[in-house]
Amino acid sequence: MRPLVQIWARQRQQFEASYRQAATDSRSDAPADTAAPYGYGLRYQQQAATYVLWYQAPLLSLGYFTYDFSGGAHGNYGTRTVSYDTRTGQPLTFAAVFRPDARPRLGALLEAAARHTLRIPAGQPLEGPLLVKKIPVTTNFYLTSGGAMFTYGPYEIASYAQGEISLFVPMADLQPLLLHPNLAS
Repeated sequence: MRPLVQIWARQRQQFEASYRQAATDSRSDAPADTAAPYGYGLRYQQQAATYVLWYQAPLLSLGYFTYDFSGGAHGNYGTRTVSYDTRTGQPLTFAAVFRPDARPRLGALLEAAARHTLRIPAGQPLEGPLLVKKIPVTTNFYLTSGGAMFTYGPYEIASYAQGEISLFVPMADLQPLLLHPNLAS
């Protein structure tokens, strides 16, 4: 694992290179009689933050939030979530947590959670309040002792205006789908 200072330096270099390229591209489109080149003052933004979402040894769940704006109507953002086994330091991936046949049943649980969270009545199509007919199973999840939170970024299942959507599925419902039923305890 690289020290944090090296990671930040690499991110800063990538951001600067992207900014310089966009500024160069915008100046090349400027009319010859323009006093000041286009592209001066491009308003790029990039933010990153890490949050502890859940910690009860041996389970640590983190959220890695990023926001990028490089032009257009609005920036783009999202939170990638990862749970770790603090005994090993290893991330608990979807394949390490859920049985291979879990997706269909998990999909039904996520739909029920979406209906509850977003107050969509049973029988009403999901499409309308959401951008999807069926809730896809995401591998962007984190564990707590009480269940799992599945997080969808803007545009993944809903409009940008609706923001990130997080759906909670209780551990009691997840138990038959887990490779190790005592995983979060």
